[in-house]
Amino acid sequence: MNINFVFKDFDASEALKEHALQRFEKVKKFFPADEELDVQMILSVEKFRHKAEIVFNADNMHVSAFEISDDMYATIDVVIEKLVNQIRKIREKNKSHRNPSFARMDVLEFADETDKTPRVVESEELAVKPMAVEEAVEQLKVLKEFEFFVFLNRDTERVNVLYRRTKGNFGLIDPQV
Repeated sequence: MNINFVFKDFDASEALKEHALQRFEKVKKFFPADEELDVQMILSVEKFRHKAEIVFNADNMHVSAFEISDDMYATIDVVIEKLVNQIRKIREKNKSHRNPSFARMDVLEFADETDKTPRVVESEELAVKPMAVEEAVEQLKVLKEFEFFVFLNRDTERVNVLYRRTKGNFGLIDPQV
């Protein structure tokens, strides 16, 4: 992690730098050790207002945070907490979009009329997309050759199966964990 401190309108303090470096340990836990992280921390004082601004750059991420208070140490604590919350929010959002759930679909058939033991004859892995039930209904309407549609329910965050019923209606299977 490359941290560049900029002090405006007051003298640099080693104790202040050490305090900020300690607080940046919270940020490091979100990234692998080998990832290049660039941080610019701008600290300034105007009359009685202590300002802290952080500009954070990592692979595919640019985040900034700003805070003003009466104490520089408190300002650093709050601005780094803001930064951590932003990074956590971005990571969670990326995690849900980047790693879609997968569902496995198997087709069973009987070997012959005397042997009633089913066996798997075809297997397929599907990327399960998070969406609302209404979106899944529209998808199944478009996919006329399929009788069911597997999706990740955005509201419940569970894998659901939407299937065609007679008379043009649809059924929803929502398994409880």
